[in-house]
Amino acid sequence: MAQSNTNLITKTLKVLKRSDKILSYVNKTNQREMKYFNVVAAEGEVAYRIRVYQVNKLNMLQTGLSFKFHNMVAKGDKEYWITSNSTLAYSATVETSLTDSCELQLPEKIAPEGEKKTLASALASPDKSSVLGKVVQVSPLKYRQGGSLPVRALILKDSQTTAKVCLFGGNAEMQFEEGNMVNVSAVYPKKYLNRDQLTTSPISTCQFTADDPTILVQQQDANQYLSDPDFEEDLDEPLIEDIILTDFTEFDVYKCCEVKACRQKKMVGNQCPVCKATTSNLKSYRIAFLYSTEKAKDKKITLFKSTIEKILKVELDLEEQKSSLISVVVDKLPIRVRASISAGNNLYNIQ
Repeated sequence: MAQSNTNLITKTLKVLKRSDKILSYVNKTNQREMKYFNVVAAEGEVAYRIRVYQVNKLNMLQTGLSFKFHNMVAKGDKEYWITSNSTLAYSATVETSLTDSCELQLPEKIAPEGEKKTLASALASPDKSSVLGKVVQVSPLKYRQGGSLPVRALILKDSQTTAKVCLFGGNAEMQFEEGNMVNVSAVYPKKYLNRDQLTTSPISTCQFTADDPTILVQQQDANQYLSDPDFEEDLDEPLIEDIILTDFTEFDVYKCCEVKACRQKKMVGNQCPVCKATTSNLKSYRIAFLYSTEKAKDKKITLFKSTIEKILKVELDLEEQKSSLISVVVDKLPIRVRASISAGNNLYNIQ
């Protein structure tokens, strides 16, 4: 595990929390199984999260004891790794006002959606959070990554403050209005244009909730975001074309990973190539179409389940025989749609 002396840190800390067992993951670069455990340790009023790759030290790092963590690798704000080049040593007791009930959690104890926090706490948290707020402002829907990724920003307000929240994919395509109460899960803080904001992750959900009349939206709530380019219209509008899906050459139904973060990745050899899960009851499909526009004919494009459902406005029952599914799509031909064609040969901005 390569490291540079420029990001090596030594601290003497009191252990507040420790993993119950050895954890592991597969390194995507070399396919090696990496074993580790986590601790939360503190000094004064500050807590740190430390990943320890010296797994033989699990029983050494008992909660309540203090240690010198020598040559830790800095991995972010208040987060460090203990590698094979680090040293752990017993030390005199470190004074801290924090206890094992402190806010900073062991990573494995945090729910995937994150803990419920105020906007201010979420902006300052090293962990994923779930936030609730009233919509102050909604950005235009934009497309990034060659048109394949829908993006939108919201300004949310709770009883304490306002915060910008960035949405992606299906969450970005939802219809928001000023005054909506929205709960957004699995957000994490990020800096953009030297300003803190919250960004959603692949497992984030966005849900409307009942109104909170105590939160009043005022015009000045959005003033600090007036110069934010995310709330401006794109100068280069994507070309929207009249597209006719005339025929199709392939209809592939396949088992896909049901872990949301994997975004329905196709199982290969009964294993997800992303998270390595080996069980799934979820299916998806893709269709290889031929299409025509005003300027071209019989061009090829492969569309996947989510895009096809937006176009057809119908959800296919993938438990049916493949021949029945093919008949359903054949009966829809030719399929007319207004949309933009991305550089990666996908449809977006579907009208």
